[in-house]
Amino acid sequence: MTGITEIALCAPDAAAFAAFVSLAVAQSAVEKTGFGVNIAASNAKISLMTPEGLEAYFDIAGSSVDHGLRGRAILFAVADLAVTEAHLAANGVTYTRKNNRILVKPAPGQGTHFAFEETR
Repeated sequence: MTGITEIALCAPDAAAFAAFVSLAVAQSAVEKTGFGVNIAASNAKISLMTPEGLEAYFDIAGSSVDHGLRGRAILFAVADLAVTEAHLAANGVTYTRKNNRILVKPAPGQGTHFAFEETR
């Protein structure tokens, strides 16, 4: 693993939290997307997504009932996706593949999904 590249947060009106999150990470540049906004923190992208965006990018069903902002996924960069996949399988970790990502559902008490993507 080479590091965290993205942290995905979710809320039905994700863009409403942009000012708060950008202030918290001391970044004023906010990029609007079709599913919310992205904020480039100093070492990772913070994506504020709607439930639809969360499902499209991470295959996670988001709640449109809960109006708060929730941490839902962490995307890790890895040097070799096949090696990561083999390591997960060897340790009995259940995962799925979506596009060029490996997706791991949260373990009990973990609270967030883990996603892995090869560095480019």
